[in-house]
Amino acid sequence: MAGAKVKRSVFLDRDGTINEEVNYLCRVEDFRLLPNAAKAIFLLNRHD
Repeated sequence: MAGAKVKRSVFLDRDGTINEEVNYLCRVEDFRLLPNAAKAIFLLNRHD
């Protein structure tokens, strides 16, 4: 497929990568985003 546009993907593990790791995350109230995680995800989602 000459000239086909390649779609890139990034897969992130949640616990300890974008949020604080807790024993068993089952309540949204216990979710704590790590500093700069939102900015990093925003940058990954930018389209150039």
